[in-house]
Amino acid sequence: MVPPGLERLRLTIAPQGDTTSPDDFVGKLVVMLLSSSAPQELPKGEPVKVGEQDGVVTPGPPADTLYYEDDAGHFVQIQAWRAALGWTNEQLAIFAEGVQVTSQAQPGIG
Repeated sequence: MVPPGLERLRLTIAPQGDTTSPDDFVGKLVVMLLSSSAPQELPKGEPVKVGEQDGVVTPGPPADTLYYEDDAGHFVQIQAWRAALGWTNEQLAIFAEGVQVTSQAQPGIG
């Protein structure tokens, strides 16, 4: 997978050769901060551990989403189109362990 879209609001990772817009999330992995207009808390979902942090996965459709609070207090969400990836909740949490939110990251609104 290669990152076709990296910006302050999100990182969009698509399969190699994908030519769709980074704004089209179908079949991709999308990492972003929880919207600033959403409650900054974990929603209800299937519990997972992201390193030492608690997280939850909310099943789709259309995509499953992992939510967790990182060590710096950022609420992170990762949308995963499982039909394209075939990942388990545990594999999604392992991917999330490698995510580092930079000081330039910004939450969306809405």
